[in-house]
Amino acid sequence: MEKATKKADLIIILAVIAAAILLFTAYTAPGQGKTVLIYHNGELLRVLPLEHDLSFTLTLEEGVNTVVIKNGAVWVESADCGGDCVRSGAKSKAGSSIVCLPHRLVIEVSGEDYDAVSG
Repeated sequence: MEKATKKADLIIILAVIAAAILLFTAYTAPGQGKTVLIYHNGELLRVLPLEHDLSFTLTLEEGVNTVVIKNGAVWVESADCGGDCVRSGAKSKAGSSIVCLPHRLVIEVSGEDYDAVSG
C-alpha cells in the first residue's frame, strides 16, 4: 500500500510542476500565439500550435491516448485508462490543462488570451 501511495504522490507532484511551468511560460511570453504543450512523466514531448487542426495517438508505457486539436481547442478524444481526461472536455484558454494521472500525461494550453478589458 505504501508503494502505491508514493507513486500517486509522485504523479501529483509532476502534474503540479508541469502546471507551474505552464503558468510561468504563459505569463512571460507576450505576443506569441497559443500552443499545446504535452508532457509525459514531467518531460516535454511535443509543442504544437493550437491554430492547426491535428489528431494523433500517443502510445505510452502506461497506455494510449488520442489527442485532437481542432478549431482552436485541444481535447482527449479517447484513452484506455478510463480516467477523467476524456471527460474534461475541450480546452482553449491559456493556462488550462488536461491531466491523465494513470498515464502520467499533462496537456496544457500556453500563450495569451485576448482580453477586451486589458487590450
